[in-house]
Amino acid sequence: MPLEMIRLHPAQDYDTPFDDACDGFNQRWWTDSTLVSTPFKPLEDDCWSFFDEGNEVARAVISNATINGDNYEGLENSIAVRDIDFFEVRRQYQRKGLGREAATLLVDRYQRQVLSAFSIDESADSFWSAAGFVYFPRKDQADIRESSHRSYDPLFLHGVKV
Repeated sequence: MPLEMIRLHPAQDYDTPFDDACDGFNQRWWTDSTLVSTPFKPLEDDCWSFFDEGNEVARAVISNATINGDNYEGLENSIAVRDIDFFEVRRQYQRKGLGREAATLLVDRYQRQVLSAFSIDESADSFWSAAGFVYFPRKDQADIRESSHRSYDPLFLHGVKV
């Protein structure tokens, strides 16, 4: 049975629409409202939850962003993107193909837009590559994973014409 992708809406600004009682997710990401677009912009940011047979298996937050092309090899100009701010597969559902299926649903949903993802570790590098995203190294060779400034994490793009 294919995954069901459901858009969630917060009750108010600075509120996360994700269920904080759902175990198997990094609770800091999904319950700390300061991490989900401060303040949350319900008309611009999209919160998605992915379900398999009624069980929540993955989550994503997508926002508007601009990538400075001057910083990355292979990019000439700055480009507007829909940035995958947060993406996580619930612990007990990892390594079953559900994350890639969720990523495919995001690609289909935003098919006329460039999607960006900043990888936080080598496992994420492999995941984004397998999901059809293309790696763009920084010109200055910086790779500071999980930095406070995400633009130093490795950049992966889907749908960009180079």
